[in-house]
Amino acid sequence: MLQLPTFLKAKVTALLDLNMAKINGLEVFKEIRRNERTRRLPVVILTLSVEERDIMQGYDLGANSCIRKTIYVDNFVHAMKQLGLYWLALNELGV
Repeated sequence: MLQLPTFLKAKVTALLDLNMAKINGLEVFKEIRRNERTRRLPVVILTLSVEERDIMQGYDLGANSCIRKTIYVDNFVHAMKQLGLYWLALNELGV
């Protein structure tokens, strides 16, 4: 079994794309929140949608953040690096 370094054991964040091919990302998110083991998992939703209601639905379900994906790969890679820095290094999770 893979052993995670101690500093990563408590620092896990889910990146959830709302625009998946075979299942609605919001339905996956609902399951994450229903499950006792994952209900407090920080979830950052990713979307290409420009519809405000799509983003608000994610926040209504308890999203910790929402990122609108860009078609510019370099910008997206930079954003993901910054996201990782925040959630895995700077953010303090509640106990």
